[in-house]
Amino acid sequence: MQKLSFALVLLFTSYLLIPAVDAQDQGDIVLADSQSQYPVGLYMEILEDKDEQWTIEDVTSPDIAAQFVHSSEEVPGFGFADSAYWVRFEVRNEARSDTDWLLLYDSASFYIDYYLPAANGEGYDTIHTGTALPFDTRDVPVGEFIFQLPIEAQDSKTVHMRFDSQGALILPLTILSDGVFAQQTLT
Repeated sequence: MQKLSFALVLLFTSYLLIPAVDAQDQGDIVLADSQSQYPVGLYMEILEDKDEQWTIEDVTSPDIAAQFVHSSEEVPGFGFADSAYWVRFEVRNEARSDTDWLLLYDSASFYIDYYLPAANGEGYDTIHTGTALPFDTRDVPVGEFIFQLPIEAQDSKTVHMRFDSQGALILPLTILSDGVFAQQTLT
């Protein structure tokens, strides 16, 4: 009986020493041929911009960049927000196929700014869109907010987005292949 008790105590103690997996351990979103859809929520980091004045240069500066907080929710939500919110996440493309990847924001926000490092390594390719802006500001002209995610095979990029809403703000972000998007659009 003592051996069983000792074994149970040892097993329990070992369990306590194993580090818990949390949102901080999620790391990069790794695109692969075996998967065609990736929820972003647990991979993103979030920063509240209470004065709604920060630029991409501000949030990528070391002092402000250090203030991003890992998301602990699959779909982060902020209720009726008086602040703007920045998100960032790293995407690494390990797919061998020539898949075109897209980023879906499946909600409404008055203003959405999308920042992807420019191919030449200087600055950002930027899209300013949202429900308060004309339809032709959308990267892909469909009802949802779809952004192209051009990441070459074996490359990685950090995506930044800024959201500003006059209503409830939620962040349902998903990366999907162009094939999955085409299937969803046709059904």
